[in-house]
Amino acid sequence: REHRQVNDFFMALKNHEKLTNTNLGGCRAPRRVFGDALQLFVDSAKMDFSIRINGLQFSRKGSSKSLLIGSCSTAIFAQTTDMEAVLGSIIEVAESLDLNQLVLERCLLWGENCGGLLRNYLASAHCRLTSLELRSCRFCPVASTEIAAGIRACSDLTQLTIQSCEIRRFMVDRLFSGGSLGQLANIRELDLSGNELSNSSLPLITAFLETNSNLESLDLSGNHDLLRSGDDGFSNFLQILVRHEKLKKLAISRDDETSNMCNELGDVMAALVSHSSNLRELDLRKALNLEVRDAWVTKIPQLQSLRVLRLPRGMQNRPGWFLFQLHLHYNQSLTRMDIGGAVP
Repeated sequence: REHRQVNDFFMALKNHEKLTNTNLGGCRAPRRVFGDALQLFVDSAKMDFSIRINGLQFSRKGSSKSLLIGSCSTAIFAQTTDMEAVLGSIIEVAESLDLNQLVLERCLLWGENCGGLLRNYLASAHCRLTSLELRSCRFCPVASTEIAAGIRACSDLTQLTIQSCEIRRFMVDRLFSGGSLGQLANIRELDLSGNELSNSSLPLITAFLETNSNLESLDLSGNHDLLRSGDDGFSNFLQILVRHEKLKKLAISRDDETSNMCNELGDVMAALVSHSSNLRELDLRKALNLEVRDAWVTKIPQLQSLRVLRLPRGMQNRPGWFLFQLHLHYNQSLTRMDIGGAVP
């Protein structure tokens, strides 16, 4: 009887012409209520819609068939059991849900059930995702293996974001090792920022870059020990990077407070110049300790393919800024420069 009453309530929400935001707070509800919420997105004709249940938020904006599911507070992580119920419900309504983009964020401690459910959805015939974003989640080893297998099987996926999930090398190995890339060869935008990756992951990332000729955007910023010069992995990465014909956007930095990354940035820019790279955008916004040094600043006039340069906040107040402006004056191809712009 209670479930019928819940169904009647959701039916009223669906039929309301102007209501677009509903907050049910932390009220206790059966797990199947998440399925009712997803069905609401299937049936509702409203373009913008948001509903919060027991700390989880479901939201859709515009007509892009995009759905965000995650904790409704940046200070709170979604419960594992709730996420299991949500993923199970997604599978049940996958055919009618017909999503292009799915964003799952702020869910702590993904167990193997969560990973298996997401894999089942990604590998199903009803999954038509072109974009998958996993933000601020934590995966157990089994879940990492399951999710990686699902991603490799998702045939329409062109944009993949795994951001601030602390995946380290384990999940990178599951994603990119094992010979053929499978459906990963279709990826055009890859974001692995903020995952505590080190140079030990570089050979796998380099192999992916070398075999994926469709990649247009690569974000490796905010990783503690990645892109550190002095070993063969970094040199091999540069060789493949500069020869990639379609790569247009690159974001690099380290979150190591003791490193300003000037030498590595200088090596990257020198390699781009020497091979006449097609790179159009260089994003350094997360390189918070970047200093104005000759190692990279003197290469700016020679990067004639570059159109957009994004710098970390407060860069204009650092010693040597006048030197930077002087070299910037000789780059006539640059059309936009952001200092301290919003970092996604």
